[in-house]
Amino acid sequence: MKSLDYNIFNELKEYINSKNIGEVIYRKDLFNYIGNYISIDQYRRRLTILGYLCSLKNGQYKINKHIPENFNTVDSYAAYGNKRINLKNKKLYNKWKN
Repeated sequence: MKSLDYNIFNELKEYINSKNIGEVIYRKDLFNYIGNYISIDQYRRRLTILGYLCSLKNGQYKINKHIPENFNTVDSYAAYGNKRINLKNKKLYNKWKN
């Protein structure tokens, strides 16, 4: 049996991939489509940091690219962790460089 988080992530991925690249989606529509789960925001933030979504203003997100079908929750955790480490290292490098 799949976990609730696995199902939420897959529904979020399905919703995003059903839209056109460049289309604006709204946070309230994610909750209407999937349900009122706090993990939706966690996954949405990760997908934004990873470049799949772009935050326009509160509750509005532009789809930059579709999420690969084989991309799952484990991949999102790993990619998010690597991205954060790279961003942190880049900030430290820029700080030390000056």
